Amino acid sequence: MARLDALYFNLYGLSREEADYVLGTFPIVREQDEAAFGRFRTRDLVLGYMNALAAGDTTSVLAL
Repeated sequence: MARLDALYFNLYGLSREEADYVLGTFPIVREQDEAAFGRFRTRDLVLGYMNALAAGDTTSVLAL
């Protein structure tokens, strides 16, 4: 799901900073991630996939 989110942010022309802002508007996701993983894992994965897409890498699988 994070890879798909990253792709959509990219298709809409959002920067990493803009995507980070949008992801920050979902406090329930952040709270659930922090409770389960100790950090905002969804944001970390989406931004990581955005970095990979920017580098032309469409096949990597991130394990954070």
